[in-house]
Amino acid sequence: PASAERSGAHQAWLDAHTYNASVTEIYQYDGGNMSCETIYRSEEFVGPFGTDTLHIVSDHFIETPDNVTLTLVLPTVEKRIVVTKQTEPFPAKALGYDYPCYLWECYDGYAFLEDPVNLIWVNTDMASVRKTFLEEYPGWIGSGIIEKNYSVYDAGTDSWIPSRSVADGAWRVEGGYHVRIYELSDGTVVAGAHKDCPAPHEAVQFEPFEEFIAGRSSGSGSWTVFSDRIYLGNENEEIYNNGYATLIVCGGQD
Repeated sequence: PASAERSGAHQAWLDAHTYNASVTEIYQYDGGNMSCETIYRSEEFVGPFGTDTLHIVSDHFIETPDNVTLTLVLPTVEKRIVVTKQTEPFPAKALGYDYPCYLWECYDGYAFLEDPVNLIWVNTDMASVRKTFLEEYPGWIGSGIIEKNYSVYDAGTDSWIPSRSVADGAWRVEGGYHVRIYELSDGTVVAGAHKDCPAPHEAVQFEPFEEFIAGRSSGSGSWTVFSDRIYLGNENEEIYNNGYATLIVCGGQD
């Protein structure tokens, strides 16, 4: 595609919602229940949010043979994060985008920007996309995945939609591949695909895995693949993403 550039209005929105914060992650495991609490602290939160502390809690049930109790507190790190109120989502439609641009971790009324949307399917549905991954990617699973809960904002219903994920393993102890999939109210299916590191499973790769999926999908006779077709302005230099999503048209040409 021709080179595009994130609009000034898009960048201005991101800048207005970017904060310097201290981030602490606490993992607790007790008798099958694993809880992860991420605590964000910043004086910059006080003006827009009325508090200097925001947090996210996610829970998972994990079967183990022993009744183990464990608490792990990761070192506090300083980060620049993008966060907004869930009632004030990123205005993708108003900025000219036809699809969601980002995945967000939502909790307690706040949405924290996480990953880019980098895959879009049309003329299909969630079940068909998931079925393709589970049948064509050996060993992949569609349930029991250890993951944080990311959502996309659906402007059509003014609501946040949770993912139905697929991955190459539940724990991905040594890292692995993970695709969070969403079906929008207009029937479009979008996803954020990444390679992650060993636990705590932070994304370490976007663009190469998107390209891998595009190449593999090209082998399907019923799918027409347009690599890097849709510009979403979600480029990332730290973990490379070029800002374009691959478009996969099912059953015909676009």
